Order: sequence, then structure tokens, then C-alpha cells
Amino acid sequence: MLSLRARLVVCAMTHRHLLRPPFRRTDSDWSTFAAIERFRQEVERGAGRFGRLPVGIESNPVDCGGIRAEWVSPAAAVRDRALLYFHGGGYVSGSIPAHRAIVAKFAGGSAIPALLFEYRLAPEHRFPAALEDALAVYRWLLSEGKDPSHIAFCG
Repeated sequence: MLSLRARLVVCAMTHRHLLRPPFRRTDSDWSTFAAIERFRQEVERGAGRFGRLPVGIESNPVDCGGIRAEWVSPAAAVRDRALLYFHGGGYVSGSIPAHRAIVAKFAGGSAIPALLFEYRLAPEHRFPAALEDALAVYRWLLSEGKDPSHIAFCG
């Protein structure tokens, strides 16, 4: 059973749209993507409330063939395995800072380093840009010597 705090968070997330819809077709600046930019800023602000990295977890930036990424690893991690984390955001929002604390919980709980990356976002980058970025990061992991059977996808 969820704690009271967890139930409140679930309720707030579930009914957020009732308080302030992020996209409104009545916005005069819809065509300039200002509504999407405002939504992205709200997501980043909200993600800051998830907390800091837990003790014993470190983050290290890495370039995955031109794609910005970050290893989030517990100190006693199993180095021959990896979690490849695909952040949420419906392909229009999301970033490493916004998901770092969540990924740290997966990495810490599993004792496996997690690779969090930033795919190109829509509408600036049309489909299949995000998919191409995800494949490029997976191929980068393989080029780094990771066994495909030791890579778990999560997100």
C-alpha cells in the first residue's frame, strides 16, 4: 500500500492538467513553440523537486558519439552490466538533470550503472530523430565492449 506522501504525489501528477494545461490551442504564440518551451521549463522546475543524488551514487558525463549522456553509478556497481535509461517526456521534453535522481534510484537498487542520455526533441527534430539517437547510444554501448545480454532497457 502506498504511503500518504506517495498517494499525494500520484494525485498531484494525475490531476496536474486540471490546474494548468501545458498546451492551449488558444495561445497566440502556438506556432512559435512558446507553449512547448513553457512546458519544458515547468518540467525542469518540477524535476528539481525529486531531490539530489543519494549518498554513494555518482554521475559522470560522457559523449556517446555526439550525444550527450551521463553514467549514474553506485560505488559498488557491477561494471560488466548496464542499464540504458530512456527518459520520459513524450519526445517533446526531458533531460539528464530532470531524470538524474530517478535513474539514481534504479542504479542504486540494482547495483548496475545506468546510462542516461538526451535524445533530440520534437518538434524541432522530427521523427525518427529520437529513435536514431537511442540506436546510436545503444551501438555506442556495444562499441564500448558491453555484452548485449548484459544491457537492460528501462525508462
